Amino acid sequence: MAGFLSLTIALGIMWRAFGGGIFVEHALAVASHHIQTVALVAVTDIFLY
Repeated sequence: MAGFLSLTIALGIMWRAFGGGIFVEHALAVASHHIQTVALVAVTDIFLY
């Protein structure tokens, strides 16, 4: 009974997370942060070469 209740709660939380776009927002934030870091290193590399 406790396992079924835990599974139901976990699936409900995941349903809301996917429906609210939390994972997409996080992925976009991480990707833009990574691109900014790479762009800075690339520009520095170009000018210091």
